Amino acid sequence: MDSIDPRKLLVKITSALDELKIDYFITGGMAFAVWGRPRSTAGIDAVIKIVEPKITALVRSLRKISKSGYIDEETAKKAVRNGEEFNFIDPETGMKVDFWPMKDGENRGEFERRLPQKILGRKVFFISPEDLILSKLVWYQKSGLKGA
Repeated sequence: MDSIDPRKLLVKITSALDELKIDYFITGGMAFAVWGRPRSTAGIDAVIKIVEPKITALVRSLRKISKSGYIDEETAKKAVRNGEEFNFIDPETGMKVDFWPMKDGENRGEFERRLPQKILGRKVFFISPEDLILSKLVWYQKSGLKGA
């Protein structure tokens, strides 16, 4: 039995984004695996610069990656309008890709500082290590978990 390599899905997703000229960077667990110690992750987190009219083309591209993959076009359009996340689920790998649309003015610096890394011979953009640490600190602060 072939083992699931999440990098294969990552390369397919980022290739689709590149073809559609949608700027992105990968964050979350995949970025930690690149910049730090590899750890198990069940998903891919991508921050994307996208406008609602491009959603249809993105949905079409994602469905080419996996015909049985799940993405709801109307939910994705609503998410972009409201600055919320939407996702694509790939049943072949069991992985979920969370797309986080860039909100007005947010993430601008992170896009300027994103860094390319070679993944399976392909250039993939990742959040910088410094921005990754800062984003985790912000998430921790927003979670309300305070040290004792």
